[in-house]
Amino acid sequence: MDTPAVGGLFRNVTRAAKPIVLFLLVALVVAGVAGWSLRNRGFKAQSIPLGGGQLTLASVQGGHFHANPFDTPWKLWFARIPPAWISRLKISFPKAIQNSGGSDTNAFLTCWFTWNTNFSAAGAMPGNSALGIHVADDEGNVFGSVQGAGANGTTRANNPWEAHRLNIVPRRSEWLRILVSDSPWSGKSLGEFRVRNPLWDRDSAPFAGNAIPTTSASDDLEATLERFTVVTNRILPQYGKHTARLEFTLRQRGQTTTNWVAYHVASVRDATGNAGDGNSWNHGWDNQRAFVQFSQYPLPHDEPWSMDIEFCQRGGFPTNEVWELKGLQIARAYDGSYPSQSRTNHGSRITLSPVVPDPNGRDFGSGNTNTPVRVLAKLSVDKAPDARRWHTTIVSATDDLGKDVTSNAWSGGDDTREFGFELSPGARSIDLKIAYAPSRMIHFVAKPVPIPAKR
Repeated sequence: MDTPAVGGLFRNVTRAAKPIVLFLLVALVVAGVAGWSLRNRGFKAQSIPLGGGQLTLASVQGGHFHANPFDTPWKLWFARIPPAWISRLKISFPKAIQNSGGSDTNAFLTCWFTWNTNFSAAGAMPGNSALGIHVADDEGNVFGSVQGAGANGTTRANNPWEAHRLNIVPRRSEWLRILVSDSPWSGKSLGEFRVRNPLWDRDSAPFAGNAIPTTSASDDLEATLERFTVVTNRILPQYGKHTARLEFTLRQRGQTTTNWVAYHVASVRDATGNAGDGNSWNHGWDNQRAFVQFSQYPLPHDEPWSMDIEFCQRGGFPTNEVWELKGLQIARAYDGSYPSQSRTNHGSRITLSPVVPDPNGRDFGSGNTNTPVRVLAKLSVDKAPDARRWHTTIVSATDDLGKDVTSNAWSGGDDTREFGFELSPGARSIDLKIAYAPSRMIHFVAKPVPIPAKR
């Protein structure tokens, strides 16, 4: 067959295929709009009075993808397609909230609000959320909160809207109470909405929890969970103080030890899909027990939680693993006036930058001898020896006036940490002992004991 004939055949086939392609595109759009309509037809918007107008809860959605109900249906359908696929179409995508991956793989809840009044929110700033949102069940148990909107904007009627994501929801409850305040940070109550729970779970069997005390181990470190409590039912001004607390006794190589701390609740989840972490490094020792407690809202407390607790070593290191530095003078800044120092530990190169004044403390060298001297020491590591989570730790710290100023309060990441110390007034140098060690992750499944908050 000659070339012109082939070209003609190709044009005829292409011409015949165009209606089919067009039909398929139209069918996809119709199906997308219909699917969106079916998903949202069960929710009826609710409103409460607000500043001479109304605050409206326009949509409550549960799942992994949450579309903006204030946009047009055809745009909502296109918002479900990865933008890179159709970026050439120059479509203005509506804002949506999608699952972020990683540890956030479970379905979550979003609440979408709008208001038609000149409402002056206590926490409102351009580009930030105006409302504080909390979720409770019909029994009054408050479980989840959110301090910032996942997305916000303006409706076609020129009214502000914002969406709030909640990862922790009482999924055993058929109904939810959405509590609204006038600030993302413990504001005044504006009212509440009662809605059917789109994440209602009647079927998942709870985890099989172990009776407390319960013991788990990692290598030669054995941890016994002695006490597990959660404070419940706090009222509005106290929302941010919900706390779950875990207390442990520890043994290493068969011997009781206080060389470790229960550093962090790295992950926590229940059988219904609530998941998160303790969101806090509030830990220490109290009454011969290592404790760690949450700073965020805990999970519903009426069934067991599955938890991974990170334990970090603070003492008991072999002498050859401790890096000892004496008489570290306080530099005025990271300006090269004092050299950095390095050492190899477990095959990793650790570098200590010069010790410098904390910019949030008093001016070093100002002559004020009555104020504690606050300083910072930065430790950097080139690479971890293996896949475990390794960390630098301050074994001890002593200033030149003999005061023990040991602290493991730090900022930064695993590879670079800046430790803060409060020295005696008039101190000029500091002695440090530094170690580098892997943490231990220990798993527990247990049910907390609820402690009602004091009213």
